[in-house]
Amino acid sequence: MTKLASAPLQDSNLLPETSLDPRPPSVTAVVVDASCFSLPYDYSLCDALARDGHRIVLARSEFRGTQWKRSANGFEVWNHFYHASHKKKSGALSRAVGKVMKAAEHLSDMRKFVSRVRELQPDFIHFQWLPAPLLDGLYLKDLNAIAPLVLTVHNTSPHGTVMQRFHQKFGWASAFDHFQAVIVHSEFSRRRIVERNWAPADRIHVIPHGVLDYYLGLENNDSVRPPSNQMVVMFFGCVEPYKGLDVLIRAFALLPANVRAQTQLLIAGTPNMDAAPLRKLARDLGIEPQMVWRLNYIAEDEVPHLFRSAALVVLPYRAIDQSGVLMTAVAFGKAIVASRIGGIPDVISDGVHGVLVKPGDPQDLAAALQDLLTNPVRRHAMEKATGHLAKTELSWGMSARKTIDVYRQVISNAAASRTARVVQAR
Repeated sequence: MTKLASAPLQDSNLLPETSLDPRPPSVTAVVVDASCFSLPYDYSLCDALARDGHRIVLARSEFRGTQWKRSANGFEVWNHFYHASHKKKSGALSRAVGKVMKAAEHLSDMRKFVSRVRELQPDFIHFQWLPAPLLDGLYLKDLNAIAPLVLTVHNTSPHGTVMQRFHQKFGWASAFDHFQAVIVHSEFSRRRIVERNWAPADRIHVIPHGVLDYYLGLENNDSVRPPSNQMVVMFFGCVEPYKGLDVLIRAFALLPANVRAQTQLLIAGTPNMDAAPLRKLARDLGIEPQMVWRLNYIAEDEVPHLFRSAALVVLPYRAIDQSGVLMTAVAFGKAIVASRIGGIPDVISDGVHGVLVKPGDPQDLAAALQDLLTNPVRRHAMEKATGHLAKTELSWGMSARKTIDVYRQVISNAAASRTARVVQAR
């Protein structure tokens, strides 16, 4: 079922069809991120869509392990998923049992979600992730009977824990059949989806990941200045094998001793792998005294301090489509050293906003680090260029407008399909 418009978020007198108001009608969309995989992205997009006058509902779960402090500006939030399994577990409840509980709850919550969405009657249902495609597929057909489905593919390869990758892999390709449009953040992702025959090219739309500038509003006087006179090289985000932290540790060890003496390597983020081998590698290479390990969840209000303290933000990834860490670094106007992979070159230009290096190559990474750590003039020029990028090409207003364009194209395609069927019937 496809509708051209729906009621705005707050009651108002609707303009008659003969109105000269040039604005297109608003839409109602339910944005879905059941497992809270990308809440900073979700909230930024929903904020921007709501500012443009659309009624937006974000369906999510309660953020696990900590309280999500960001408020919804102009859109509604449904804390619909995982009320039981996202509660703090007792020590007697094993991780494996918890996963089984969450899978069972996912099935129950999706069934209830269908009923809730049917009552709302939105124009679109926009999934940000499919945490369990095999299970989600049982309900996508029912949801598609209510409204057109749109899927954002943040990564074309499953990431996360072993169990998360398992759930994301099975049923993934067949799930694409239910979606009228697919949004990706780079031409790299678009090519991969087409090459794998997940969806036809004309159904895939590239919308750059908006800059995560929300954290700028959390700054206070204590978060503006670095805590010491050392230059900080920062790895930020969940620690996972594909992110290449071992490559960064080896590269840091290759820096000249006098450069390392003035530099601190900060690792900040939750480990989704055993970090003991990484710490042993640092000890074996003799660099652990120059390292700070923050292997825990980083609260929102700590993020500004960490990014302001960093001279360089490093993304030594082996594989990625696009990165929220990259978009946060851009928001803070940081010089960036990153692997030349996935959609990263679509965002930053080598030699302008930072340096792009060969993935998995400690020597190439070390050369880039040494160049920028010992050349503050060049580093500051990159910071200025990155700050300009954040304010122009990667705004959330632009992302929202392009997202609405995708929604309207779905409507147009559906209308054209209906017309073609009528013509054929004659």
